[in-house]
Amino acid sequence: MAFYQKGIESNLDKRFMKHSRTKLYVMLEDVEIDWYWDEKDVKEFDKSFKRGMNVEELANKFNRSLEEIALMVIDRSLRA
Repeated sequence: MAFYQKGIESNLDKRFMKHSRTKLYVMLEDVEIDWYWDEKDVKEFDKSFKRGMNVEELANKFNRSLEEIALMVIDRSLRA
């Protein structure tokens, strides 16, 4: 985070970082994820998941990576 000024960095840390860190690691920083889903696919995802389809089956059905399916499972569980 070289672009931060010293004063700005500590102000941002206080506002957004909930835990102190010695070296910052950004999750999914270099992972290519398609974050966007069509609303109709989300509805179909919910139905399929509730019917018991596993992550690999969902990935095949929606032509998505296992990571994208896992993230959608997390997203939908947090919104339930």
